[in-house]
Amino acid sequence: MFRRSKRFWTAPKLHVLLLWPYLVLATVGLAVLVLWAGLIIRTLMIEKVEHELEIEALLIANALRDALESWMEEELPAGRPIGNLVLSYAEETNARIIVTLPDGSIVFSSDPDTPLRVLPASVELRAALALTEQHNIRPDDFGSGELRLYTAAPVVEGNEVLGLVQLSVPYEPIQQAILVPCGQRPVFSSAPD
Repeated sequence: MFRRSKRFWTAPKLHVLLLWPYLVLATVGLAVLVLWAGLIIRTLMIEKVEHELEIEALLIANALRDALESWMEEELPAGRPIGNLVLSYAEETNARIIVTLPDGSIVFSSDPDTPLRVLPASVELRAALALTEQHNIRPDDFGSGELRLYTAAPVVEGNEVLGLVQLSVPYEPIQQAILVPCGQRPVFSSAPD
């Protein structure tokens, strides 16, 4: 009646055997290339934000020179007091700004909940004292656990360091901006629309 055919297993053809390893290697190579490009783009975006924050710190430090000198000499400032200037700059940059003396004693902070009277000697503060640039990403100095990007700049009069300006911004918006699809405006940008 019904006749069952006996099928024998046949070996795959040579071109199929050669095609599979090629496809696997090409897929793995493409995946590695995409990951490598993503890491480079992430690094470049973080460096861009760090550089912008360092420039803002230098500009604010230069703008606060006269106000800090007046505060140190306990004179009434000719312009706006240092506290008003710091709060104004903090609002414009969406950053926490802390002005210290070279020994780390806090002169003024834009964060009213600053629990310390003296800032610990961090990487960016030591670099600012040495008149160089350095940034750091670390948990909040005041114990909230939030990752923040820190940078500092010296307030200089001649060759003398009068004080330091430390800026810090939350790191999470920077990470989110990296993950935002192309074409959308980054979250961390302080420039007006």
